[in-house]
Amino acid sequence: MLSWKKLIVTPFILIFCSTSLAAPLSKIELLQNLYLWQESELPLYETVNNVEFKDLDTQQNQLAEKFYDLGVISFNKYNPYFGKNKKVSNYLALKILFKNFGVNIPPNLDRFTAEQIQNMGIAPKAYYAKIMARAFELGLTTTNTSAFAPVDSKTFQTWFNDIKDQTYKNSGLPQKTSNASSFAVNQIPNFAVLDDVYQTIQKSYYKPADINKQKILEGAIKGMVNALEDPYSEYQTPDEFTQFVNSTQNQLEGIGISFMRIKGGGYIIMSVIPNSPAKKAGLLEGDEIMRADKQTVLNLNSNQVVNLIKGPKGSYLNLEVKRGDKLLNFNLRRDTINVPALESKLIEQKVLYLSLNKFTPNIGSQMQSILDQVNTNNLSGYILDLRSNPGGYVESAVDIADLFLPANKSVLKLNYRSLQQDKITLNADSLPQKPMYILINRGTASASEILAAALRNHFGAKLVGEKSFGKGTFQELKYFKNSSALKITIGNWTSSDKTQVEGIGLLPDFPVSTSLIDLQNGNDPTLNKALQLLGL
Repeated sequence: MLSWKKLIVTPFILIFCSTSLAAPLSKIELLQNLYLWQESELPLYETVNNVEFKDLDTQQNQLAEKFYDLGVISFNKYNPYFGKNKKVSNYLALKILFKNFGVNIPPNLDRFTAEQIQNMGIAPKAYYAKIMARAFELGLTTTNTSAFAPVDSKTFQTWFNDIKDQTYKNSGLPQKTSNASSFAVNQIPNFAVLDDVYQTIQKSYYKPADINKQKILEGAIKGMVNALEDPYSEYQTPDEFTQFVNSTQNQLEGIGISFMRIKGGGYIIMSVIPNSPAKKAGLLEGDEIMRADKQTVLNLNSNQVVNLIKGPKGSYLNLEVKRGDKLLNFNLRRDTINVPALESKLIEQKVLYLSLNKFTPNIGSQMQSILDQVNTNNLSGYILDLRSNPGGYVESAVDIADLFLPANKSVLKLNYRSLQQDKITLNADSLPQKPMYILINRGTASASEILAAALRNHFGAKLVGEKSFGKGTFQELKYFKNSSALKITIGNWTSSDKTQVEGIGLLPDFPVSTSLIDLQNGNDPTLNKALQLLGL
């Protein structure tokens, strides 16, 4: 399942109880408090993964399932008991908190000296070693402690406050205020007019049976977000958010395209999946979607367009696209679409080809697994294919960069309203620096551009192909108690050398154009150029 994480580490609010270490929290109390601390950001869901712990009631199971989706707890079908009254060790509490609140954990202990590890009072191979090392770095535990006893026997309240404060201090993230409104309603300009309009509709509209209060309120919220005129910010109703989550799964039913909203309210096809109905019908990257089943997509939000295009296997879709100055119609029969996040192969036993299709939460471990199976010392080079990859989680791009680069290399800079956060690599190990060519095109966007820029700046990689898309902003996904969500742009990013990408894109070191004829005939001049540069 997709972990509904944000693209960046989100500032969080912690509201603390006075539970002390003498009476540690139980497992269910910890989850309940996590939900309260995050308030509207961790909504309750109906069961999605059919995870059901036998000793939890319905509401508790919904809580447990949410944290199962976030990857901070596990489920054993052979022993389906949560152990809700079992007390939580300091180690487990830290593990869950670090995971949920986005605190980076070093992938290994190589960046610490033997003396430092000894001073921490831990064995390097201990199961809690990496967690404790991070806690030690943040000043949350002293040397020679017993499995994470907080400094000076602090209460859970002050300990968690330390996590919050140290995380903000080290990340440079802006502090978030409470969910309560920080200003009175009557201070909002024209709010009274909005309320008057709503009341007038309720009292005067001539068809009272047609008044749907929920839709009216959702429309008002969408209107506020749409007024930003930002193509990446949108409000998602509970149904739309569920559909958004489903659309991120590896296996879907549809026609096999990904698309991105462009300024002006339209949508452009970013990638066409091989062997999909879209590919077989002749749809191409760069085609602009105009209508789906005769309904215009202009000014619809992305979830509405997804709902128009995807559908059950065997159903049909008529899609009208604009290609250059021509309008083309395609009749497509939907099918099951398999979308592997990562594909790899060895070319002539010399070049490792890696095709990265999207940045999923666990893509770093998938990449690590592939690299572990290859003797990278014997390679003559790498080809990393990021073409038509629209991006994903920022942290996933950082995780992949961490595999190639040594520690303390800047991957990108996140620029908030008034603060800047530098994302750096943590892994002391790095791969042998061999020639690397990264394939890009106009569908290479967001996290793909982050990774390409980082590897070019620190690994000597060269970019081959066409100018990338130019998405230099990042979004936060905020959840509400009714299971709706708001995706909102909260900042922009620059590469480690402070290069601006938004609206500009990355320019290739070796420009290669792919013509309409190449696409139609399956030719790949960009890949051929990279192979030529590697001597193949």
